[in-house]
Amino acid sequence: MRRYLGIWMTGAVAAVLLGGCEETCENTISPIAEVYIASDLGYVARDIQPVEGDGHIIAGFLAVDSTRRPYEDALLIRTGADGALQWTRSYAVPGADALEEARSVHLAGDGGYVVVGNSGGPVWEPEGLFQLPIQILAFKVDGLGEELWMRTVRAARLTIAYGSCMNADGSFAIAGCSGEQIPGDRGALLIKMNPYGRELWRRTFLAGPALSATDVISTTDGGYAIVGFVEYFSRHPRRWDLYVAKLDEEGNREWDFLGGDRLGIARNWFGESIVQTNDGGYAVTGRTYDVNDRFGATSNLFAAKFDSGGDLVWTSTAPGPLTTAGYALIEDTDDSLVARGMPTPLVLSMAV
Repeated sequence: MRRYLGIWMTGAVAAVLLGGCEETCENTISPIAEVYIASDLGYVARDIQPVEGDGHIIAGFLAVDSTRRPYEDALLIRTGADGALQWTRSYAVPGADALEEARSVHLAGDGGYVVVGNSGGPVWEPEGLFQLPIQILAFKVDGLGEELWMRTVRAARLTIAYGSCMNADGSFAIAGCSGEQIPGDRGALLIKMNPYGRELWRRTFLAGPALSATDVISTTDGGYAIVGFVEYFSRHPRRWDLYVAKLDEEGNREWDFLGGDRLGIARNWFGESIVQTNDGGYAVTGRTYDVNDRFGATSNLFAAKFDSGGDLVWTSTAPGPLTTAGYALIEDTDDSLVARGMPTPLVLSMAV
């Protein structure tokens, strides 16, 4: 599950704690809290997971000089139950003059942590026109942050991880994209790795000129589901469009959904997060904005519900002040959906 967690601050980080996907990618989010870590370095948080009864583990990246670009190393921060800092560790690819970031962290069954990110530069928002990473980075650390193994994966000149999901057996799946900067030669990428970071398989999916997967979950039948977006050429009525797909246990497509006119009005749509609902269907959230608003200055949070076969059931938007976006979903006990995102904190409940 992909989450928005951090804001850039000089000398500190303010992280909104939205817990979530643990060993089996359960659709849960921990209560909102705030942690402020004073430092001479610049910290940015990308993901956070609760450590049962004992604080949180935070993943992100750091810069030696917070006013400088590009960034430096991938970062893990461990806090106690009271929010007090226990340790910080930074990580880099040996022998490579590269820039690393951690985008997601998962609790492993042995007390360690599996981290997924990128090497070659930080990834901005998916719609950013300039992306740097040349390879995906995955590594595991023990409970004190000591590195156990590190792997890199390069599928094309541009290879990006946006999200990841941990399975109950310790294997994990990585969702992102690979190809070129320009539309027309970029596909969604799904990679499965074993508990030691060895690649089991990879799949690339095409839809429209350029497709990216921003989030992946494991499903109750042992397969996966992804959400993302298609990028069109400038002459298309839309610049961005929603994409959702259900995959089997080997990563083969069972069905997919490309928004287009089926979402109703002609708008730009970004899928950011996906969950499987109690009825066997799927729900996604993200942001949408008018096709004439080129940079999404007045975007709205949206949610969409699909049945188990991929048919659209409903869509709903939740306008907010200026830019509003959804980055995480949970299903409540009454089968309603709760979306969380920006501005922070924003909690909107949408009944099924």
